[in-house]
Amino acid sequence: MLKKLSIVLSVLLLICCNNNKELVEQMEKISSVPLKVSYTEMLRVTDSTMTSVPDRKYPYTMVVYMDSVSCSRCIMNSLRYWNDLFYLEKEGRVYFSFILSADHGNKDEIIESYKASGLEHEVYVDTSGVFRRQNPQITDNRLLHDLLINKNDSVVLIGDPTKNNKLNEMFFSIIKK
Repeated sequence: MLKKLSIVLSVLLLICCNNNKELVEQMEKISSVPLKVSYTEMLRVTDSTMTSVPDRKYPYTMVVYMDSVSCSRCIMNSLRYWNDLFYLEKEGRVYFSFILSADHGNKDEIIESYKASGLEHEVYVDTSGVFRRQNPQITDNRLLHDLLINKNDSVVLIGDPTKNNKLNEMFFSIIKK
């Protein structure tokens, strides 16, 4: 019930902001199947004092996926806005999973951009494209690359809560339960 309510609210929020039938269909497609994240098939990179273990059993995981198009320095610099939410990870409420795609041989450039971004969290660099292969429901639409999943890997919220007040309220409402 909570999953359907969260998805409905996400859809309604995006419809209000952007009356786009295709966007709604994409969101429904993304939330229709569990999300798969194979950390062991990705390169773990850290440049922070914070260490996290992705196999710890958190009730939620916030997956922030950046494809090779999104991994420009400007967009990477926006990752630092997530720093204010990392206390939630320390409290054991949500794990933050940053997945950066490097499937076009730009691994070193992406790692350097990450190190310059100000993000105080580890990231996973996907050099083989495993995340997209395992999750064909993920579209190219950057607005739909931030996914809150529950412990069953079901998508319960789509969107970036650091950039939208309504999504932020929904994010906190979900993880407090």
